[in-house]
Parts: sequence; structure tokens; C-alpha cells
Amino acid sequence: MSDLKNSITVLFAYVMLVLGIANIQQLEDSGLNFTPLFFVLFTLAILLELVLVGFLLKRGVRISIYSVLLIWAVVYGFVWYFYWRVDKPLLSMQIHLLQFILLELAAALAYEVARHLGHLDIILDGLTISTYPNRAVQVHSAEDRIQAEFTRARRYHHPLSLLVLRLERISEQDTWKDTDPLQRDMLHRFATAKVSQIISDLSRQTDIIISDRGGQFVILCPETDPENLAIFAERIRKAASERLGSTLAWGSATFPDEALTYEDLLQTARHRFITEDAQVAGESSDVVEMDKIISIDRV
Repeated sequence: MSDLKNSITVLFAYVMLVLGIANIQQLEDSGLNFTPLFFVLFTLAILLELVLVGFLLKRGVRISIYSVLLIWAVVYGFVWYFYWRVDKPLLSMQIHLLQFILLELAAALAYEVARHLGHLDIILDGLTISTYPNRAVQVHSAEDRIQAEFTRARRYHHPLSLLVLRLERISEQDTWKDTDPLQRDMLHRFATAKVSQIISDLSRQTDIIISDRGGQFVILCPETDPENLAIFAERIRKAASERLGSTLAWGSATFPDEALTYEDLLQTARHRFITEDAQVAGESSDVVEMDKIISIDRV
């Protein structure tokens, strides 16, 4: 955590330093005048590194800082060749060299921040999974199994249904507003992992459980018709309400009556979200204490 704070501090200080130098009138009069396009590249280098590096780390893609520096060196070269080389008045080689060094430093510092954020994200995910073990996987890890189930359903004309569940509300969620954003994120991760564990406990081994960061779960259920799928969804919804005090919305779709591909089934199910309030209007539930969310006991 200290490394993350230090890298953020250094990046922020560096950005302020570059912007401050660019606005010193004496330096501009002496010929040290950065072009507007340089600041566009400077901003893009920082923003893209912060967004893309963490995303790639999350998906298990390793990218080195040397690759990042090479990419931005090539970008600067393209901009110089197609724009600065023919632009009037021409910039001096000293200005180009200084802009290039500043751009590379910005990319390197942003890479370090993104790398620390990505590692923190991986650690938090590992912590929640170890606390609440479950069978949920990311969609890119389940593509082969999904394709195999659709192939099997087409070949043997067996029913195949898809259920989407979304975490709508968590007990005492309003009290989180006064907490630190990192604490809120951790609490939401633990709550999501708890729901994932509940789904795993109630699902069959043949069911494919897919999760994402938004508190949404997709369950592909072979040999399941719409009636049994609705019963299954209600069991999950009631279990989540009783054990966690959470509200789940759900929607379903069936192959091949309502859609023929996984993406179409998913879209159809998402358009049919049914909230708990609509199903159990007037039904009261006990409020679960917040420490139940982070309990390490397996339900």
C-alpha cells in the first residue's frame, strides 16, 4: 500500500512540475515552448496507462515497462514524422528531445501506478475468494465450456437455460456512504463473493457460473426448463435475502425458444430483470449485521 501511495504522489508531483515549467514566461521567452500536441500526448500517456495496464494485469497479461516505453517512443516518432516534421515553424531538436524525455517519464510513472493498482486489485479478489470459496469464473475462462454446452444442446435437442442475477442492494448499504471509498469497495467485494458462494452452493456441478465486477452473475443451466429455472432463481434470491440481507434481481432466457446464441440469451435475460421488491411486496426481512458480510464461516 505504501508503494502505491508513493507512486501516486510522485506521478502527481511530476505532472504539476511539468505544467508549472510550461507556464514560466521566462522559459518561453528563451525558446522553451512546448506544443499543444505534446500536452495531448502527455495526457493520453498517463490516462491510457492507468486504464489499460491494470486491465491487462487483471486478465493475466504481463506487460513490461520497456514495452510501454517503446510504444510511446513509436507514437512520438509517428507524430513527429506526420505532423511536426512538416509543421511551421519547425521545432528545434532540443525541444523534441525534451518533450520525448518528459513523455517517456510520464508513461513510466503512470505504468508504476497502474501496476500497483492492478496488483492491489488481484490481492483483494484473492482475499474475497479465499474467504468465500466459490465456483464462479470470468467469462473469458468459460468460453470453451459455454460453446460445448450449446453444441450439445443443438445436437441432442436438450433444454439449455440462462439465468442472470444482479446484486441490487445490500443490508445497511446506506451506512457505507460515510466510509472510505476503499472500504466501500472491499465491503462490496465481500458481499459479491458471499452471493457467489451462495449461488455455488445451490447450483449443480454441471451449471456454469460466471461473475463480473458489477455484482452480476450469469448461470448457464443445462437440462433445465423455464419452470425449474424460475424455482432455482427463487431459491437463490431467498437464500441471499436470509443469509446476507441483500436484494437480487433476476432474469432468464431459454435456448432455442428465445435465443440461439449465448450473447442473445444474455441480452434477453437482462431485459427481463425482476426485482425482489416486485416479487415479495409487503414481505419483511430481518436486517443482517455488517459483520455477517465479512464472516469467514462457510454457509
